[in-house]
Amino acid sequence: MSTFARLAPKLQQAIVSRLGWTGLRPVQELAGEAILDGHNAVVLAPTAGGKTEAALFPVLSELVQSQPDGVGVLYIAPIKALLNNQADRLGMYAEMVGLRSDFTILDMDDQLRLMKQLIQAAEIDEKRWPAKQLSIFIDSWKNKGLGPDQIPPLEARTLTGFEPAKGIAVAGALLLARR
Repeated sequence: MSTFARLAPKLQQAIVSRLGWTGLRPVQELAGEAILDGHNAVVLAPTAGGKTEAALFPVLSELVQSQPDGVGVLYIAPIKALLNNQADRLGMYAEMVGLRSDFTILDMDDQLRLMKQLIQAAEIDEKRWPAKQLSIFIDSWKNKGLGPDQIPPLEARTLTGFEPAKGIAVAGALLLARR
């Protein structure tokens, strides 16, 4: 059975009626098969070769059949310009099967701006902990797989300047904001 035939009927109909396609390209069929079977896939194709659809159509199919309560897809691209170019298309694909699309595109500047807001809200000394340095500190917790309740008390106090209990709460909130 082809990947196209395995997609949710609502998505198949939308691909035919909205895009005018009668099937998928070979790269989309191959990638779609792996993704629908629950495997990871690396999709290699030239520019305009159908990579976005190869990855997105199987995911949309799953979302149509079982809509999530929260975030359904986290789409990561190597450069912000690519996401900016794809945002309208990704939104159209979601809309054509009745899903809500809500895109937030963040780059490092956006992350640092948010970190500065969190530093101010948590009353952390900005001169002692500039946003970039604090981001590195918090990323180390993420890389270790630590949750807010697992932050070492001494690190939380060093970071926030607060007593351990409040320091852990503030540091935990910062960690959650970066996830």
